[in-house]
Amino acid sequence: PHETHKCENEVCPIECPITTCRRRCESKKHFHALEENVIHFCGEVHQCPNECEELGICKIVTKPSAIVQEEAENVNKFGSFMFTKYSQTFQRLPCCIKIPPYEFKHDGKH
Repeated sequence: PHETHKCENEVCPIECPITTCRRRCESKKHFHALEENVIHFCGEVHQCPNECEELGICKIVTKPSAIVQEEAENVNKFGSFMFTKYSQTFQRLPCCIKIPPYEFKHDGKH
């Protein structure tokens, strides 16, 4: 194969292997994909796509307890009033640790 390639695209056309990244490989060599054990990293830091694994609750989500907002009446010695019943659930947020350049994952828990 030849060493020089003169076309409109003079860099590697392959995307970074991190699933959430759409950047191109950072190599300036068009044929570097033919080299042995090549990984086409973009060279940037990436956000970890996994869910947080730390102990505790990441976020409390409050929502009406039914699909249609359910109203209830509270009666006490001062009178009564209508209110909407809500329930609280927890939500796991995405991992906040960044993946270093040229790596598929970060060290430690998510």
